[in-house]
Amino acid sequence: MTTRIVLLATMAMTLLPLAIVSGSREAKAKSSPPYGDWHSRLNDNNSLVGRIYDVRARQEIKPFELIERLTPQKYILLGEIHDNADHHLLQAWIISQLVARHRKPAIVMEQIRSDQAGLLKLFMSGRFKTAKRMGPAIGWENSGWPKWSIYQPIAEAALAAGLPIRAGDSSKEMNRKIGRQGFKALGAAERRELGLNHPLGRALDEALLNDLVASHCNLMPRDRMGPMALVQRYRDAHLARAIRLANSKDGGEGAILITGNGHARTDRAVPWYLRGAGVDSTSLMIVEATHDAQDFLDLVPHAPNGKPTADFIWVTPGAEREDPCEKLRKQFSGKHGKKAE
Repeated sequence: MTTRIVLLATMAMTLLPLAIVSGSREAKAKSSPPYGDWHSRLNDNNSLVGRIYDVRARQEIKPFELIERLTPQKYILLGEIHDNADHHLLQAWIISQLVARHRKPAIVMEQIRSDQAGLLKLFMSGRFKTAKRMGPAIGWENSGWPKWSIYQPIAEAALAAGLPIRAGDSSKEMNRKIGRQGFKALGAAERRELGLNHPLGRALDEALLNDLVASHCNLMPRDRMGPMALVQRYRDAHLARAIRLANSKDGGEGAILITGNGHARTDRAVPWYLRGAGVDSTSLMIVEATHDAQDFLDLVPHAPNGKPTADFIWVTPGAEREDPCEKLRKQFSGKHGKKAE
């Protein structure tokens, strides 16, 4: 049950209202991390909640120690579970803290597609841009993501510091094309640029397929997951290119990627493509506590070689949401309630 909840959490859309925290940069530099009064409450009595683990150093660290370790990193991936409001508050706090330490990274968002980049550019060039207006300006309400209000603190932090905000994800049309045609839908030059001319390798390919089956509640046969795996790889590669381009366009100040934990995993996702381009990155997974988790490493996926797939882990309570498998079961059942085969 624990593994299923972690894999499927990003599919849920249960939402919570959120207040936007404002203040001067100096006040933010001195502020405590935005936890203690969590918006989410599920498993908030787990002893891991609110704590941070440095995977490489194999030690628990405090929030400001995390910031000190992130500050020199050029490319930072801030993973999330999309519908958990606390995750976006923590991401916004991290951005503000890095700015207070004289970092000026571009903010690249998985949640904004390349076909929305024109609307985003128009918004960013406006004189009266505010975080509240950003979502409506780029058509967020039709994007399929949770309500803009829970992502708004990220925009608030970025706009207050004058940071550029960039689209990260590929277009819906191109994702569909990859699903139908595979990587041959791309030219040879683009495959090389994205790093898609190099195979993940058998172990990582198998692990990706297994995770896709699990994320669909074991309701779809494994042999149907091939197109989905290609789309996942394409999106990972596209996100990796997006943060490299953001760095080059925005003065070489580095970039922060706001993304789901699945894209932040260090074994086969965005960091894999960055390494292929000769670029190092640091991955923080913000994760939800489960009722039975006793160790930080219980809450993150592991690579086929057994290594955890995050550099840092920050634990929050879980958001209340419907069981996504129940919804899928209804979709796969026939009109007369027959079980899906």
